[in-house]
Order: sequence, then structure tokens, then C-alpha cells
Amino acid sequence: MKLFISAIKKKLKYATHSLLNRELIISLGSGCDIKIFLINTYYKHYPTEFFDYLWNLDIGLDYVKDIIKNDFEGLTEEADFTLTTHKKFQKNLITKLTEKELSLQSEELGIQHHVAKRYPELNFMHYPEIDELVKSFNKKIKRFRKILKSRNVHFVYYRQFDEPVQSEYVNNSDYNLDSKIEFWIKESVDFIEFAKSINKRNKLLSLFALPYDFDKTSLEKYSLDEKSKNSLTLDFIYYKNAESSDRTYVDAEMERIHKKYLEHTQLKPLANDR
Repeated sequence: MKLFISAIKKKLKYATHSLLNRELIISLGSGCDIKIFLINTYYKHYPTEFFDYLWNLDIGLDYVKDIIKNDFEGLTEEADFTLTTHKKFQKNLITKLTEKELSLQSEELGIQHHVAKRYPELNFMHYPEIDELVKSFNKKIKRFRKILKSRNVHFVYYRQFDEPVQSEYVNNSDYNLDSKIEFWIKESVDFIEFAKSINKRNKLLSLFALPYDFDKTSLEKYSLDEKSKNSLTLDFIYYKNAESSDRTYVDAEMERIHKKYLEHTQLKPLANDR
């Protein structure tokens, strides 16, 4: 009974928030960090949206754009998926590394998940049964479609320094950082153009996640302030490589991001949402 009442209260908070605030904040991934560390901290009443927990750290916004553009085709039926080993966990994908190279694969090789045939680089690891996955997807897709049609959306996205781009699971020792950052900037620019074609008031906050102790001065050459304009904001965020039990860096960075870019969109903050 308590869980039922709690769920009802959460839905009422979300409905009230939607009425009072001019923008909804929606995570586009590319992993679960935005949902876990930002939305679950500052917007606890928010339901789980379609991209919140997807593993899309490779293709990123190109996949997001294609999924939305094609109205989630290839993600709604059990036949759309196959039980297989995603490249992140695929044995024998990498057979040899030089001294100056490193692998971006998981150490847990061989694990299988239900992978969408249309989006083979996409992965969802939280539903072992295909019927549960499809049921969950369709529920979230229905709500996402409604949001796109009826609301102004402030999308939030991040790309991670130690994950692949275009399925390149072998990197140089510097993680091919320059090319990844350039890719991230381009995918962000392309996506906001697409998002504004749906609703000219849509916005994108796009983040590039780096180690907590990264030398920030080496990034000045990217001139993100100059590239951030109109409805697109680009920023670096520093919390990776900290101990998993230590949330000091990620909490501080998410607080900075929230105060700097998102807090102003909330006209009437809801009590107990921190």
C-alpha cells in the first residue's frame, strides 16, 4: 500500500511540475550517468524515459536522431531483437595490442543481451527476459512520443572519454581524445538542428565526461563557449576514474551543471526533490 501511495504521489508531482515549468529535462544517455546522478538527484519525481538506461556510448546522438526520426521502428516488437553478445563483451574481437594501444572492451567478456537488429551498437542490460524488455520499451516510447509533440524539451547528453566511437574498441594510450571530442561536437551540432526541426524551442546540453583530475588547460583550444550558441550548450565535466564508492566528484560536477544550466528552467521547485 505504501509503495502504491508513493507511486501516486510521484506521478502527481511530475504532472504538477509539467504544468508549472516551461521545459522538461530529458536524458539522451549515452549511458545512465545523467539519469542516476543528475535527474535522480534534482528531479526525483521524473519517470524513467526511453534513453535513460540504454548503453549507447558508441554511436551516440546519431542513433538517437535515427530512432526518433523513424519513430522507434525496430524497437517495439520481440522479433526486433536477437540474443547475442554485444561488441563490448565479444570474445576474440581484439586479438592483439601493441604497447601503445589499449582495449575499450569490458572485462566481462561473453555476456549476452537482447540487442536490436536495427541498432547493433545499442545495448540494454537490465531486462533478461525479452517480453519484459519490449513491454518496458513500449511504455517509455509512448510517453516519449507525447513529450516530443506537446512540450519544450531541454535534452541532456554526455559522451565518455574511454568509450568507443564508430566501434573503434582499440585506442591509442591517449584514448584518441582529440578525434573523440571533435566527433562529440559534430554529433551535438547535428542533433540540435534535428531537434529544432521538431520544435524550435528544444535545447541540448551536451557534456564530455573526463577524469576527475584531468588537466583542464589542455582543453582551451576547443573554445566551447564560441561553439555554444542558440539552443546548444557544450561543456566538459570531470568525474570519471574516481573510486566507484566515492561520489564526491560526480556529485560536485552534477551540482555545478545543474546550477549553471538547468536550475533556471524550474519556475517552482518541488519540495523534497533533493
